[in-house]
Amino acid sequence: MRYATWIDDAWSDPDPADSLSKWQRVFGDRFRAPKREEAALARAAEASLPIRYRDTQQRLTDLGIVTRVEPRYRFRITGKVLRKGSMGAYYLKNRGNRVLRNRRIRFEVAECNVPEPYRILWKVLNRGPLSMEKDSIRGQIEEGGRVWRIEESTDFAGPHYVECYIVKDGVCVATDRQEVIII
Repeated sequence: MRYATWIDDAWSDPDPADSLSKWQRVFGDRFRAPKREEAALARAAEASLPIRYRDTQQRLTDLGIVTRVEPRYRFRITGKVLRKGSMGAYYLKNRGNRVLRNRRIRFEVAECNVPEPYRILWKVLNRGPLSMEKDSIRGQIEEGGRVWRIEESTDFAGPHYVECYIVKDGVCVATDRQEVIII
């Protein structure tokens, strides 16, 4: 069932680079767009953007990590919007992954049956016009060691996501993504 969700997500993503990254999650790092098509798409995307920003997004391949998702491993992260004043806490998935600005979200590993030892890596990617205008796309992959949770603030309206990777012996064997729509 998870693969079907990944395929739908990759198919429907309008951003060519993000879509390619999602297809690589399904098929592995060897899945590539044709070089000439990639360059043309990148030029067209850049020309259509009125806002200039630094693309700071990293991919596992940038770190020399190959992805071979092992179906035998179950791995899942959750995002929980934390309580703020009279506004209660809730899980993102229970409210369509939507959250108001100026809240905090705790992302944590909810399920992982990958045998130790392994490393946990986290990636937070901001998308949308305000993130680009403020030059705060982020997208760097950060070492989590054995950290099973991170907290993030909801500063910029728009679609965003948090990904978590389990890396064992230099290979990403499990990954999950939590979409976040900040309104």
